[in-house]
Amino acid sequence: MKNFIQNKVLLHDGNETDFIHKKNFFECPCCSGKIVFSVYGSRSFNSEELDFKKTYSKKIKGVKEKVKDSGRYHYDGEAISFFETECDFENHKVVVFFTFSEIQPSRYSSHLIGLFLKD
Repeated sequence: MKNFIQNKVLLHDGNETDFIHKKNFFECPCCSGKIVFSVYGSRSFNSEELDFKKTYSKKIKGVKEKVKDSGRYHYDGEAISFFETECDFENHKVVVFFTFSEIQPSRYSSHLIGLFLKD
């Protein structure tokens, strides 16, 4: 399993409303198709099964467990979410991991931290 994101990528730094409604576009790592994802439809990383969290946390640089053996993870103090989707060309299934946090009232920051092909 390979993470196609080597260094975090800034997705958003700004207004809360813009963050919620923004769609993000990236090129599929396997073809020339586009991957589209947003906050809508994403799921919380910490709400998933422990095996899922352990597997992906080992592959995403910077993801750490908040307290040892707690099963709760973060990236530099930010919450982690993920989105499962397909590229629009050859329908490669991917899992996209991103962070988000409120850095000032109504100002949100988000980073892309993981992009994996799904088996």
